Amino acid sequence: MLLLSNNLNFVSALIGRVTTKADVYSFGVILMELVTSKEALDKKRSDAEHHIPSWFRRVCIDKNSFREAIDETIEVNEENRNIIDDVARLAIHCCAKELTQRPEMRYVVSTLTSLCDTWKPSEIVDNDREDTSVLELVKRWKEQEMEGSSSGIIVV
Repeated sequence: MLLLSNNLNFVSALIGRVTTKADVYSFGVILMELVTSKEALDKKRSDAEHHIPSWFRRVCIDKNSFREAIDETIEVNEENRNIIDDVARLAIHCCAKELTQRPEMRYVVSTLTSLCDTWKPSEIVDNDREDTSVLELVKRWKEQEMEGSSSGIIVV
């Protein structure tokens, strides 16, 4: 479960105030959470790596560790591997320890936009009726997961 709501409190506590660079830091933390599906604050990690940026930086140094850290629900292939690497580098850049080393948010948006231009999602099949309940969707997803065919994307 991602702790997206805790990022603002986390950054504010670190620097004592909210700034645009704190927002960039928070966004970097969110990117790290999305790539790994790990929580921003995890007491199971060592004290030095309790906060996701410290852990993520260390994991990204070793390509094998980074591959293992990527959220298992993300299907990594040749096509999207470079994009995942670029998002990881951007997340680390956003979480630079020095405020002056963090990018402006417009740079972050521009970088992510260019990645979206590169990445083409697989074909989306929308066979669902609009009146499909969330419970029915969850049941279908569980069935697909049990069958090992959860690679399809379902649009609600």
